[in-house]
Amino acid sequence: MDQVGELCIVGLQDGRILIKKIQRSRARQGLYHLLSNTEVPILDVEIERAAKVLNMVPQ
Repeated sequence: MDQVGELCIVGLQDGRILIKKIQRSRARQGLYHLLSNTEVPILDVEIERAAKVLNMVPQ
């Protein structure tokens, strides 16, 4: 996955769409940790799709 280490919009198999930083899991190939500055990490999840966040504009 090219987006490892990047802030991304991430789609999970359970239907959730999140904005998280992606990190590889050491538990098993194909699983990832999703990191956030404000929430508890989501560990060892399979990512269905991901796209790098290019720009964020506060409203």
